[in-house]
Amino acid sequence: MKRFVCTVIIAGITSAAPLAFAAQKTTEGSGALSLATVLALHDPLLTAADRVLLTQYLAGNPQAKHSKGLVVRLNTGAIACRSGDVDLAMHECTIQYGLHTITLEGRYAHELYATMVEASIQSGGAAGSVYESVTDLHCVIEADQISDEGGGGATCSYTQ
Repeated sequence: MKRFVCTVIIAGITSAAPLAFAAQKTTEGSGALSLATVLALHDPLLTAADRVLLTQYLAGNPQAKHSKGLVVRLNTGAIACRSGDVDLAMHECTIQYGLHTITLEGRYAHELYATMVEASIQSGGAAGSVYESVTDLHCVIEADQISDEGGGGATCSYTQ
């Protein structure tokens, strides 16, 4: 009987282990604003005005014109980026926006990869490459708070 109980406990711990690694995380501030802006450039669901506003913020203009109370929301299903540590020129990312999947390569993939690192998203590694990946990314940019220049207004949450 003791052997059965131990086996059940070990099986329960082992089957729950993958769930422990899929934790909801949050990043805020400059890293979140940068991440939202880089993703916004490729998001087919955002308006052109939202893209321009976020681009102005990233260019150092927190006073960019916007309507009072504007909140820009950006959502992705999954982001996966790889960078080569053997093939040093390899940079590739895939981004899912709803039913749309976008593939970035070269400089644009490196920009997203580096921005994910800046936003404190943990890296992983496999033979010949280093990767960054998240699922269910939700960014909220509150324009009024950005223009207040108090350090708030940009938050991204994701599962990793």
